[in-house]
Amino acid sequence: MGNLDVQGTQGREQHRDQQRVEADAGLVLAKATSDLLSLRFIFFCLVGIVGIGVHFVALSIGVALIGLSFQWAQTLAIVVAIANNFALNNAIAYRDQRLTGVNYLTGLLLFYLISSIGALSNMSVGNWLFGHEQTWWVAGLGGAAMSVVWNYVISSMMVWRSR
Repeated sequence: MGNLDVQGTQGREQHRDQQRVEADAGLVLAKATSDLLSLRFIFFCLVGIVGIGVHFVALSIGVALIGLSFQWAQTLAIVVAIANNFALNNAIAYRDQRLTGVNYLTGLLLFYLISSIGALSNMSVGNWLFGHEQTWWVAGLGGAAMSVVWNYVISSMMVWRSR
């Protein structure tokens, strides 16, 4: 029994050490960017990058393995990627405000709505930039930047708001 207590204590100490490192990294990041970027926003963006990979895996499965048309495979990929991003953000970026139970389901539905609006803004900004003589990748990056900021700000206010 005593051995279990030591392991539990070590686990709590490691968790506190990790929290200290993250807090210090957050302070350095805030100082380096004049409070423009937070560690939570960086985690949110990293989750989004993982979401792009999840999207393409789901899209590939939909088209190549299941035999869906591109439109249906794309829809499936979007649904899967948004759910993945929600779960990872809940576990990583917002772990101090983690949603559980009914709040998790409500949060997921809100996140779907917010992300759908973010996707529309991505398309709108990207199309506008492309129509104004921007190269495709600049237009795509502008649209993506618009949607990540929208998704982060609105989901912070509506899904993982401080209680």
